[in-house]
Amino acid sequence: MTDKYTDQEVVELYRRGRRDPHILDKLRDLTLLPEDNLLSILHLAGEALDINRRPRKRNARKYSDRLWKDIISMRLQGVAFDDISRQTSMSISILRGWRKHAQRLGIAVPDQKIASGIQCIPEDRKEDQKMDEKIKQESEKRDPLFDQMYDAIKLFKNSGYNGNFKLEYSEGVLSVVMAIGS
Repeated sequence: MTDKYTDQEVVELYRRGRRDPHILDKLRDLTLLPEDNLLSILHLAGEALDINRRPRKRNARKYSDRLWKDIISMRLQGVAFDDISRQTSMSISILRGWRKHAQRLGIAVPDQKIASGIQCIPEDRKEDQKMDEKIKQESEKRDPLFDQMYDAIKLFKNSGYNGNFKLEYSEGVLSVVMAIGS
């Protein structure tokens, strides 16, 4: 609603709903006035308010992404919550939300429970299997000429030859040109 309420309308709305424990919140939302302004209007109108305000929660302490990355790293290494709490001065109850922060930061963590002192990287990882398959596929695609060149280079290095050499491939023939002498 874009209309602005007059002070008299605000007082009248308060008087109609004064038994409602949330009347001030509702009036604040309806009139879009800050609570202090709303209270001053009601006090000037002679309404003696018995307000039992609960202390507002202070803003929770914000921790940096760098600190969370360090905490996640320690947790993945199996460091216990007690030890992390001592090192970072962060309460254990906040530390227990480490998976949520890892997800927010885009850090992959295993689903299984991480016990203290145990490396959490599983033995049979899918990434390793995919990598092995990729290497196998690339080795099958490799040209036999590449293997011959690799063997020639390995032969020269193992023979103790310290001079310069050049590999040439022309018309299906692999040849080695060596520099002899000093």
